[in-house]
Amino acid sequence: MGETNYDDLGLSGDIEVGDDAVITDDMSVGGDLTVTGAATVTGVLTATGGVAGAVTGAITGNVTGNVTGDVTGDVTGNLTGDVTGDVTGAVNGVTFGRVSTAVDCSAGGTAQTAAIGTVPAGSVIMDVTAKVTAAFDGGTTKTFEVGIAGNTDAYIDPVDMATTLNATLSMLEGTNNDEKFAQMVTAATPIVATWTNTASATAGAATVVVHYMTLGLPADG
Repeated sequence: MGETNYDDLGLSGDIEVGDDAVITDDMSVGGDLTVTGAATVTGVLTATGGVAGAVTGAITGNVTGNVTGDVTGDVTGNLTGDVTGDVTGAVNGVTFGRVSTAVDCSAGGTAQTAAIGTVPAGSVIMDVTAKVTAAFDGGTTKTFEVGIAGNTDAYIDPVDMATTLNATLSMLEGTNNDEKFAQMVTAATPIVATWTNTASATAGAATVVVHYMTLGLPADG
């Protein structure tokens, strides 16, 4: 089955679409909605069972099942199930964001930096995690930290962070980092990773993930 277009449709059972589903009005599914491609919604999508696929439009009704694909539109209703994809729109006025960057630390030297990403103004940083994906070599002086300009170990402190393969650390479990809990940022905040290695270094890599949420302004009235 190719792309399917729906205007106003109500179903009491399940519906499965083998490609994309374009919903130009309202759609109510009493069971499960399974979309192999993407569901593009311009009306109201209400799926009592759940949505197994990606939603590229807005969900303005309630979904009481799970969404296993990505949601790139806004969700103004309630999602009482799990979303296992990425949500790039707002959920009831709250936008959940994530930046993830792989950092190559194989070059020798001291205090080298890499940009991780920028957290928007008015956001709350929920967690910063780092994982070593290639062990650092090059001698005894090997460190890795994550923070901001002027405070490079704000989230991940080098005293806490090992540089061995698969070493993982969250800012929430660190002991020497400055920020151990969720942090509100009032201005756009670039996150940076800094590492130190010896001149003979030939290996080393880590992945840094920043989770944050941005709060929307309250609606009038």
